[in-house]
Amino acid sequence: MKTFVFSHRGALGDFIMTWPALVTLRWKFSDSKFVGIGRPEYLKLAAEMGLVDAYHDCESQDFLPFFAGEMVPKVLDGMTSALLWSEDEPKLRALLHQKCSGPYHIHPPFPKAGNEHVMDYHLQCLPYFSLPAVPEEDLYFPLLTQRQGYALVHPGSGSKDKNYDPEFYAFLANELKTRRFPDTRIVIGPAEKELKELFAKRFPIEEPENCVELAKLLTGAGLFVGNDSGVSHLAAVIGTKTLALYKSTNPIQWGVRGRDAQSLEASNEAQAMTRIQKALAG
Repeated sequence: MKTFVFSHRGALGDFIMTWPALVTLRWKFSDSKFVGIGRPEYLKLAAEMGLVDAYHDCESQDFLPFFAGEMVPKVLDGMTSALLWSEDEPKLRALLHQKCSGPYHIHPPFPKAGNEHVMDYHLQCLPYFSLPAVPEEDLYFPLLTQRQGYALVHPGSGSKDKNYDPEFYAFLANELKTRRFPDTRIVIGPAEKELKELFAKRFPIEEPENCVELAKLLTGAGLFVGNDSGVSHLAAVIGTKTLALYKSTNPIQWGVRGRDAQSLEASNEAQAMTRIQKALAG
């Protein structure tokens, strides 16, 4: 069987930005088995979404010679095409040229320009596979079909510079609980463990054990509010109404995309609350 190999070794939000390109490639290479190399917890989620058939841990020693352009590991036997989100290395490109009978491409993981959305940037890899770089108009990757109507507030991200004062999220959750969503919950991940005690006495706490459980939780929500994070990007692409706050990053480049997703730029808590209220009123 033909095998299409792709690799992405970055964070969750960065990986999600590649999904429209992967969906298009799966359609183009429907006769191929898709094998991913990356972080297992993210690739397990991708498998649930139907984006990958098999996957391997990019941190495995078996792949060190591969990324160095020295040899293809046995688990990739049958590789016919490849898309590697990586900095271009001549030895790795030469190895792909030698081993792939079909098209291949090495795509740098981040754009150099700051005025281009990362998702559109990743779509630019498609012409290397004889496909147009057309943006996906209807991003939708649901795990569940029925929403339960609760609201989720995520107070963290991968960088503290992106976050507001923790009390802001408590105030926001209380406003949602009082006015719109009686069942309002706080989502806590590994980066927000120290905040759990602050919220636990006032709101139900959700601590998904893995990305698949997180996606199921997000799919059931009627509203998600968070910062520029992988969680916000995931909420957006699975179709949940998403309000993502951008304090220190550029929404033109990193804005959430989905059926009902808005990127709200706000430099402080008061501005963030005004943006949220306006978005909910609309």
